[in-house]
Amino acid sequence: MRAVAATALAVALGLGAIAGLVSVLGSRDRSTFGSSAGPGQVYRDQGAAHLSIGSRPAQAYSSSPPTSGPHVAVTLTGDGRRLSDDEILSALETGNVVLVYRPAAMQRALRSLAASLGASFSPALAASGQAVVLDHDPRAPRDLLAASWRHLQPAASPTDPALRSFIEFWVGRGAPR
Repeated sequence: MRAVAATALAVALGLGAIAGLVSVLGSRDRSTFGSSAGPGQVYRDQGAAHLSIGSRPAQAYSSSPPTSGPHVAVTLTGDGRRLSDDEILSALETGNVVLVYRPAAMQRALRSLAASLGASFSPALAASGQAVVLDHDPRAPRDLLAASWRHLQPAASPTDPALRSFIEFWVGRGAPR
């Protein structure tokens, strides 16, 4: 009787340990299942394949600016200028949020917003996927758009609460690995 009870206890403890391990490892999973939950309009995942220098993706990106897709992996060394699609996708892939804006006069307020969130651009912070990256694009489809991996959020101004919420939610969440 004692042996049966000891065996049952051992089995129960083993199952509990397995359940705990599955729970911990599952919380660290960055899979695409359920990754569309969050602020902004979600776009289909076009992958994060890295292309060789000079190559172009076979298909058009599903959003403008692009929020996922094949690209040449590049290191961001600066912001506040017109970024290439490769720079935008490299930034988003690592977890940065890119703010695309048309009027140059917005730059000061956007930098202030990034600073208030502790996400001011630096090459090191961008490499870790924790930065707000500014993309001044006079040809952008709107005056102000926030981009993360697979998501876009239009904003009325740098003080739009939706913009702050988008950044707070998505910064640090890049492409699934």
